[in-house]
Amino acid sequence: MTRFEDTSVTAAEIRQEFGEQVAHIVEGVTKISKIEFSTKEEAQAENLRKMMLAMVDDIRVVLIKLADRLHQHAHA
Repeated sequence: MTRFEDTSVTAAEIRQEFGEQVAHIVEGVTKISKIEFSTKEEAQAENLRKMMLAMVDDIRVVLIKLADRLHQHAHA
């Protein structure tokens, strides 16, 4: 059972409530969020690479992730 980000919502629940497209976007954002690295530079390079790959699939994934980071910085 796949859970998204920091919620108790499952992939099946997202798919049932909002449809396949929204579930796909949420899965993409979640994948980007799970990246862990040993150095800041390595993390930045890999995050950029992951975002580029996500853009090929769906630009909305990248836009949501960038908005999330902006929100985190504004409230840090």
